[in-house]
Amino acid sequence: MQVYLQTERTVMREIVLKDADELLAICRQPSILKWLPQWNVSLTQLRNWIRKVNANPFQEGTGTGRMVQVICLKNEGTMIGLLAAERKPDVDNQLEIGYFLVEEYRGNGIMTEVLEAWISWMRERYWQGSFIALANPDNEASQRLLHRIGFCRVSTIAVNREYDGRVVYDCFQLMLGRSLKKANAKSQGHQV
Repeated sequence: MQVYLQTERTVMREIVLKDADELLAICRQPSILKWLPQWNVSLTQLRNWIRKVNANPFQEGTGTGRMVQVICLKNEGTMIGLLAAERKPDVDNQLEIGYFLVEEYRGNGIMTEVLEAWISWMRERYWQGSFIALANPDNEASQRLLHRIGFCRVSTIAVNREYDGRVVYDCFQLMLGRSLKKANAKSQGHQV
């Protein structure tokens, strides 16, 4: 398994098929499903998704494909979360990032550490454009995290999803050239 990136406490590496069982256990946690109901899938569906992701890897330079990495504890190797990036042609070709972390590891700065390092690494190697992230308007922890690392709320968007219908998200953006660390920009929003 190729290690993409290490932080003080974590290792991020490509997702592989043998991760499916451990990832499924994480995805079934109520704290994950509360904000990401699309992860309520079967083991077969999850394995098929991993195969699809690995068949269409993120391409350096073009930004096409999808990058999905698991977040593991550095010393133990235990999977504690997931990171994903995919270019969104319907959102001005920005790179949308997604993430989750198991509940017991939240609130101690791990995801801040991971996202700051990962976005810097992505900028150096793969993507020089802006990043976006979607957060449920009620998910205050995710919104605080995005603000903490320099994202600003730029809009509200509605997304039609197969599994639960039309859902509204707050859209956050990290602009090209913005510093990641400890940005305190005020967010401004408008309805789309």
